[in-house]
Formats: sequence, C-alpha cells, structure tokens
Amino acid sequence: MKTTTIGSYPKPSYLRIPDWFQNEDNSPKDWEKAWSLLGNKKDELIKKACQEIIKEQETAGIDIITDGEVRRENYILYHCRHLKGIDFSKLTKKVVRSGSYESWFPTITSKVVSGESFLPKE
Repeated sequence: MKTTTIGSYPKPSYLRIPDWFQNEDNSPKDWEKAWSLLGNKKDELIKKACQEIIKEQETAGIDIITDGEVRRENYILYHCRHLKGIDFSKLTKKVVRSGSYESWFPTITSKVVSGESFLPKE
C-alpha cells in the first residue's frame, strides 16, 4: 500500500498567508492583505516552501507527494474565490463542524456560478 498526505500542510513561518493553523479568526479579508504584503517575493517564498514540504515528505518515505496546497489559504476558500455570487467583503459568522468551530465566512449574495477555469494553471 502506498502512502500519501491529504489536505493543507502547515505553512512555514516565513510564508505569512493565514490558514487553518496560523489565523485565529480565519478572516478571508486577512488572506487578501497577507497575499499583497508578500509583494514581489511571493513566488520565491511559495517555491521555497513547496521545496521544503516536498523534501520533508521524501525524508519521511511518503510515496505520493504533494505540495501541501501551500499557496492556498485553505482547501475551501481558495475555490470559493473563483466563483461568482460569493462576497468576501461581506462576512457572516457561522458555527460549523457540529458546533466545534466558529468563524467568519464569505456570504453568498446571489446564484453561485463558476468563473474562469483556474485549476489548469496550477
């Protein structure tokens, strides 16, 4: 049986993109600000983080290696940012995961439809 990982890998401390692990309130607005603050070093820092994450999995003997979705804030909001009808400037407080987690989330303001194809770029 082959081994792999799934989901978001914790980001290195130098890659200041909020995610499930590093952002107390997980505000989608914080992600936009953090992304812009990385400036022209963004691609370099993401590449460095991916290389470290891949190396760590190789060292651990993982068979099917991933980049840990390090460029994404998390596995849900990343995709929502590519859909029309979801407003990231208007947040709604929600209790999720059977009451174990409370946070602010983007609000659905109209019919949700797909925008431009984005996954092939990755």
